[in-house]
Amino acid sequence: MKSLKVGDMIPEFSLPDQNGNIFHIRDVIGKKQLVIFFYPQDGSLYCTREACYFRDISDVFDENDALVIGISGQSVESHKEFAEMNRLNYTLLSDKNDEVRKLFGVPPDMFGLIAGRVTYVADRSGRIVYIFNSQTKVQKHADEALKIILLLRKKGMAATGLPFLSSYNQTLLFFYLEFPFVVSTFTPRNKFLNRNGRRPCEYII
Repeated sequence: MKSLKVGDMIPEFSLPDQNGNIFHIRDVIGKKQLVIFFYPQDGSLYCTREACYFRDISDVFDENDALVIGISGQSVESHKEFAEMNRLNYTLLSDKNDEVRKLFGVPPDMFGLIAGRVTYVADRSGRIVYIFNSQTKVQKHADEALKIILLLRKKGMAATGLPFLSSYNQTLLFFYLEFPFVVSTFTPRNKFLNRNGRRPCEYII
């Protein structure tokens, strides 16, 4: 299974959401920045924490023209119950046969016993600009995605598709990811950005 990497395009796919409506990714590419997070299981402790944290800062994603999408292998009915129980205000897609998970090449964890937990951030053109992979650091999925979304907007790169970065923007992105406290003045939402430690992530640089 070949995994998508930074610079690849989001593949074409369609899946039912928690309300039973078919969601086509082509309908949002070109209109929104995308945050697509794959998670293992509705209702599990870590997945609930991750999903609820995306919910808690969803207004910041909305304000910055980013669409949050969660994907896992449970049924539409399971997703609907999960969304209603936790008041989730974004799209959950049911990937019952793991077809989209395979399209992205999301690697499993624990010797294949647990489905992988991976978040992809894509610009308006559908090009992947950032990948975060961690089974246990669940809140960092939203934190890391938000930093990239804010950076894209602040530097005006979201509309251009981010084909290349200038030397200045490469340096800025590096410091923004590694030392968020240095550049916390970039956004009034810095309370969501200050997390300790190096990020196990991929990004354009």
